[in-house]
Amino acid sequence: MMRLCHNCRNAVPEHAAFCPECGAPQLRVPGPESREAETETPGGDAPARLTGDIAWPAAVQSAAIYAVPAGLLLSFVAIPLVDMAWVVLGAMWTLRRYRRRVPKAPALTPQLGGRIGLVLGLFAALITMAIQALGLLSARFVLHQGPSLDAQVRTEMQSRLDQMVAMYPDTFAQLPEMRHFWLSAEGQGAVLLVGAATSLASILFFAWLGGRLWVRFGSGRKVAG
Repeated sequence: MMRLCHNCRNAVPEHAAFCPECGAPQLRVPGPESREAETETPGGDAPARLTGDIAWPAAVQSAAIYAVPAGLLLSFVAIPLVDMAWVVLGAMWTLRRYRRRVPKAPALTPQLGGRIGLVLGLFAALITMAIQALGLLSARFVLHQGPSLDAQVRTEMQSRLDQMVAMYPDTFAQLPEMRHFWLSAEGQGAVLLVGAATSLASILFFAWLGGRLWVRFGSGRKVAG
């Protein structure tokens, strides 16, 4: 059964908490059983009513907008502190835009802010990885720089391996196959996968942190539009 949104007058599904078009929270008139339950447990549902849920259409749209510049900067600027700050700010801007798009939504908690921040982080990470993958494919198959890329990776791996051997000489002396593995194509692929996973985890963490910080200090209250 469909009903009309009190804000934009578009059709809203029966059990939807928010309007899919404008994101406005939908009022529900409790029946007699609901009133009895509230009478038996006064204030028990107050936190849920005050915080509510996330209007995901508005949250996803807000995150997608700021994920593009965040992903571009992460792809071309290899300065860890700048990248970290950019992701945190991107999450905060996402939360601010979300609040402007859904001014009538209930107040956010740090947990909900972190979830919206994670959406921004996921989009930004996907854009970053896509750009970097396209760059590698272009360099290898269009510009025919495959041998030089392989030599560069091998040189870097050899340098890091020499440092590890200097730190743990006994371990590498007992396990000579370990050295051969890290210099092989499989070892280089494993290092690239670990690096990509670490980068993804870092982006998601700082995006989550930015969402929580905006709610706590920014704040999660309604922003005047």
